[in-house]
Amino acid sequence: FPAERIVGIGAAIPGRVDPTARVVTWAPYLEWEQEPFAQVLEEHTGLPTRLGYDAELAVTTETMWGAAQGSRNTTFIYGGPGGIGGSAIVSERILVGGNNLASRLGHLTVDQDGEECACGSRGCFEPTVAFRHYETALGAELSSFADFGAALRATRRPEVAALLDRDAEYLGRVLRS
Repeated sequence: FPAERIVGIGAAIPGRVDPTARVVTWAPYLEWEQEPFAQVLEEHTGLPTRLGYDAELAVTTETMWGAAQGSRNTTFIYGGPGGIGGSAIVSERILVGGNNLASRLGHLTVDQDGEECACGSRGCFEPTVAFRHYETALGAELSSFADFGAALRATRRPEVAALLDRDAEYLGRVLRS
């Protein structure tokens, strides 16, 4: 892009953001706490910068230009190297709640006795259905979702089928919440 066409930077953060202070307040997978990321980007680029929670920006983008275009209500869920994220739009507004965590789907409790999450709670959806559980059950280190899909198609291990069933149940619980 020619420099005269770039008017600013928008950074999608996999964690908690204070958009007013322009600070990443907590992003465990990046190991950031109170990180003045907008300021750092501005200092290095000279361009104005805004920060947002990645899933909220993604669901907004989907309703503007993507699969949910024109929808008044939609839920967005993704899984990736940084965990599971999600957000929802209800009556054309992002669902945030009183603490800005209402639609953080990866942190809904699905297993009261589950392992500890990076957020400090126990049994959150994100660590409960983590990719590493599939690597263990499949007995393989998987470097991509294509590898994951191929390994699932090739296996006949009952523990993998049980894991898929369990995680489908957990996904259903999250979507019903």
